[in-house]
Amino acid sequence: MELRQLKTFVKIAEVNSFVKAGKILNYSQPTMTTHIQSLEKELKYKLFQRLGREVTLTSEGKHFLLYAKRILNLCQEATQRIESGTLAGKLTIGTSEAFGILRLPAIIKEFRLRYPDVSLEIKFKYMDELFEDLKKNEIDLAFVLCQKVNHPNLTAEILAHEPLTLVAAPENFLVQKEKINLMDFSEQNIILTQRGCAYRAAFEELLKKLKTPPIIMGVNNLQAIKHYTMSNLGITLLPHIYVEKELKTGTLCKLPWQEAPFNMSSQLVYHKDKWHSSTMSAFLKIVREYRESQE
Repeated sequence: MELRQLKTFVKIAEVNSFVKAGKILNYSQPTMTTHIQSLEKELKYKLFQRLGREVTLTSEGKHFLLYAKRILNLCQEATQRIESGTLAGKLTIGTSEAFGILRLPAIIKEFRLRYPDVSLEIKFKYMDELFEDLKKNEIDLAFVLCQKVNHPNLTAEILAHEPLTLVAAPENFLVQKEKINLMDFSEQNIILTQRGCAYRAAFEELLKKLKTPPIIMGVNNLQAIKHYTMSNLGITLLPHIYVEKELKTGTLCKLPWQEAPFNMSSQLVYHKDKWHSSTMSAFLKIVREYRESQE
């Protein structure tokens, strides 16, 4: 099994075409075919299904693609590190919007100071999408804000407990009440993040107890949610750390919710079988230092 065979296989899988992949890699079609046939002979299974001009991965091919990408990434990292004499390579990080805005910048800043030659790619996605990317090895690690992650193939480390706060504009009549309960929500528009967010799911589960659920406005941007709430378009539930400034200035007010609290945790998540490259190990060390600094 040769690296050039793996590169050929990965490129064909990416573009779904032997012809397109050959042009990109500057290989002739006979060479492309030989590479794949050699791999299939060694692996003892077919990697591609050919139906007319269409080329798709077999189920075995999809599984092998994860390992092929991992091998090529490791080779690239090893080459870069040897050439530079310092820690190099690439790290792909997935994050929820809340963590990516609130906590990740401090971690990245410290990492960049120590390892300026490492390339970082940050992907903002919802929790379920991040878990799927981890399983496919499309990202190296992820940061999520949710209840304790309990997944058989993933390892999770709690970084910080994140209380959630119900907030409204100062002129909202709920602000003047001594306490509010579930029935008060039926008279309000609720502004929440889009589906796929853990704390939206927790809030929606609570709202199911109402005979007449309130109208929910889904907004996929935390900053927009804050501004819509400050404009009194509805009430919202957000991580307390994300609205601390507005609560201090009085542009948002905390609602007197005295029932069961909404609690989540910021968590670091990675695949339990993920090989920790030197780059990833260095990043994890800084993440854990950050956690200790917050305790």
